[in-house]
Amino acid sequence: MSLNGASKCENQRDDGWGICTRDYQCKHYCKGGWCRECEDNDHCSSGKYCTDAGSCKTPNDNGFGICTEDYQCKNVCKSGWCKDCKENGDCGSGRYCNDRNECKSKRSNGGWRTCSKGSQCASGRCSWGKCKSR
Repeated sequence: MSLNGASKCENQRDDGWGICTRDYQCKHYCKGGWCRECEDNDHCSSGKYCTDAGSCKTPNDNGFGICTEDYQCKNVCKSGWCKDCKENGDCGSGRYCNDRNECKSKRSNGGWRTCSKGSQCASGRCSWGKCKSR
């Protein structure tokens, strides 16, 4: 008998089902009074993140995931949704980030497609709605 009363051995509680006050009571972690798979992203396998509910999750595809942080998305989080990009640098060589946060190929000079910014053109120059050479 211990000073705190009778002691007994108990099995560690499963994630999502056990009420807890300390990590040792759970198979993984005690988070917010419940046994959970994780407390932070370091507790998840590579390529996954820890949700607010304490479970490891694969990042969301564009357009399908509500987010608050970039790590919750395969690309970036913009205005609460997973998107391709926030800025041109997110898209890689020969591509730009459009107004809908999608990566698109830069436009060639002339042609029928219009531009509104030089970043949309392979030449880097947009004049009177058309990509122009320098």
